[in-house]
Amino acid sequence: MMDKELENLVVDDLTISTLADDRQCAVCKQKPAVGSHYGVYCCHGCKSFFRRSTIDKREYPPCPQNETCYADENITTVIKKCKFCRLKTCFDVGMKPKLAAKQKRSARGNINQKTITNLDIQVTIRSPYLTSQMLLGNLAHVHNKIEKLKISTYNPIVFPVFKEMIEAPSKLHLADKLGMMMGWPLSQSEFIEKQSELLKMKTRLESENDYPDFTKFENINIKDWFPFDLLLIVENAKTFDFFNKLDCEDKLVLIRGTSIMALVLTSTYYSYNLKKEVIVKPDGIFIGGTNKNLVINSLIGSNVKITEFIRKWRDGQRILSMMIRDKLTISEFLLLRAMIVCNPALNLSTSAAKILQIEREKMSQALFNHCLTEHGKNGSIRFTILLNYIIVLSEHVYDFTDFLRLIQISSPGRTPDSRKRLLNEFFSLELN
Repeated sequence: MMDKELENLVVDDLTISTLADDRQCAVCKQKPAVGSHYGVYCCHGCKSFFRRSTIDKREYPPCPQNETCYADENITTVIKKCKFCRLKTCFDVGMKPKLAAKQKRSARGNINQKTITNLDIQVTIRSPYLTSQMLLGNLAHVHNKIEKLKISTYNPIVFPVFKEMIEAPSKLHLADKLGMMMGWPLSQSEFIEKQSELLKMKTRLESENDYPDFTKFENINIKDWFPFDLLLIVENAKTFDFFNKLDCEDKLVLIRGTSIMALVLTSTYYSYNLKKEVIVKPDGIFIGGTNKNLVINSLIGSNVKITEFIRKWRDGQRILSMMIRDKLTISEFLLLRAMIVCNPALNLSTSAAKILQIEREKMSQALFNHCLTEHGKNGSIRFTILLNYIIVLSEHVYDFTDFLRLIQISSPGRTPDSRKRLLNEFFSLELN
């Protein structure tokens, strides 16, 4: 279930272009949709028709075909479809006249956009506010898909290698096809029992060189969260238009350099949104805090050195404390994550660095505009506060890398080959 703010970003924005969908116009069912206009995915033609009809309060003569122009059996026929039926269909599929009126008022008041007409050329110049809102709509649309996939029955037991994960087709379409994972939340004892089953299954599949992309196991309703969350971060990166402009090597460098920061931010925001004071996963398992029954403690045993490091690593949950203190919003989280993904300061090719520099500036400007809109004269201060998250996250990545090394030292037999492969690729840990 989306929270209210995310739902508003996805549904109520004036125009949200899709990043990973291939939709038809909900009205004419003939042309591809170019985004969500006035609450419905439709083509430019139907969007413009609805706006003109509702704003000008136009009335059309009754349908000569008994209001069957847009009936399913007539959609693909060559009969001329009347405007009466077209407008009726717009309303039937859920287009909202209030949103069209809102856009009209904004244009008149020069709040969201200005129109410059020069002879026969009309150019629309969007204000920073509207541009930021449209960008947020895109980010929210993708985030909603990712969150649905996270709690779905999609549960790859053995994960592909890093390069294959990047080059594979998007998995986000599965979010709407698969049901929710059953039996959550789990108790600690259920988790430990099923984690043992999962480990045995991974070992068997790896020994057989069987790497299923999607396999449903009726008795396994836990997920291997670290590689699964990494996969979701990669899926998020793949939805950005600029990502497909990069060559394979630049994609690998970008994902390797940004995914852990994005993963930590995303996992922390998930817990913050649930009003938790420790990191929690969708299956109900906590990963942090001071409770002796928490998962992290079952991994480390009584090793004093490791226990001391865990205390330090738990301090890394200051990111969660920061979110609680700052009352971080979903919009701020989405723009921060986008800024992290668009990092031009990595060891990229010159062309890739230029592309990412432009994207980083665009995301940064959108966050700054959002801060000014929401916080007025204190917007600059809010923007500075939010940038500090990136600094803290970059420090946290170093702690997290050390943590993984120490876990491997304390329990070397716990890490399946597929996990070692991912850790080596992302952190250069050189695990054997």
